[in-house]
Amino acid sequence: LPNIPDRDNKLPNIPDRGNKLPNIPDRGNKLPNIPDRGNKLPYIPDRDNKLPNIPDRGKDKPWNDRDKDRDNHWKDRDKDWKDRDKDRDRHWNDRDNDNYRKHHAHRYHDIGKKVRYDYHHHYKNKGKWFNRNFWHHHHYHPPYYASYNNWWAFPTIGGLITWLGWKSQPYYYGYYNLGYTTDYWGPLEPDVIYSPSTYYQKSQAIEAASDQSQSTEWMSLGVFAVSKTSDTVASPNMFIQLVVNKEGVISGTFYIATSDQVYELEGFVDQQSQRAVWQIADIDNVPVIETGIYNLTEAEVPIRLYYPDGTVEDKLLIRLDDE
Repeated sequence: LPNIPDRDNKLPNIPDRGNKLPNIPDRGNKLPNIPDRGNKLPYIPDRDNKLPNIPDRGKDKPWNDRDKDRDNHWKDRDKDWKDRDKDRDRHWNDRDNDNYRKHHAHRYHDIGKKVRYDYHHHYKNKGKWFNRNFWHHHHYHPPYYASYNNWWAFPTIGGLITWLGWKSQPYYYGYYNLGYTTDYWGPLEPDVIYSPSTYYQKSQAIEAASDQSQSTEWMSLGVFAVSKTSDTVASPNMFIQLVVNKEGVISGTFYIATSDQVYELEGFVDQQSQRAVWQIADIDNVPVIETGIYNLTEAEVPIRLYYPDGTVEDKLLIRLDDE
């Protein structure tokens, strides 16, 4: 092992401190010098127990009147909120309606192109439809039979408004998915009151309107093919030709081309809801067809069919020409 000198087990030389604490000056257990305040509270000016100056809020007014004022205040505030909610809902409804029309108009246009293409290639004799010779050949004489109008023609929306003599703002019907179990059908304007009626109410109203009509002047609404609303559509074989008089009574012809059968149509337009309804005349349990009257000025028209058992079916009318 290395050479380690012997330390005789002695500890190192540490000076003796005598167990004395360090020199701390004696303070005599006195607290620090704090000036005597004589137990006096701070000076607060005397207010003579007077309340602050608050204007009179009607302390002499009966409590019932003050309650009424308070209730009116809250009612006015609630009305303001409801008005703002209506404005907000109207804004979103307008935006949704615009989106609906843009989306469906594009899809309907594509369906219309397919239907018109098949129509022009399958029916070479279509120029002979819906005139006096056509109706005479089928032993059918509609109320407008004696007129020599072009029954393929259709009006502008301004022309139709002038014809009917209505002052109300025109609007359109349609359907779209609300995310619930059923889809919405009716006017696409949020402020329009629309009350769906039953099949039999519509059918009875059609008969009453047709029986009461006295007008002999008719405006052509044009000719349409009946089509499904799906993108896959078959070649059309059912066609509708419609007219309306100044009283809002609808007449027309329903033609099944494959069987060469002709049926009379009758219906009417409700001025308040602008709803146009019609059905085949003098045959029981046929569906009632409904759309907006101003929809019939467009190239593709959504319609809803109501059946006697309560079921409904959505289809399209595709406007056609005779060339």
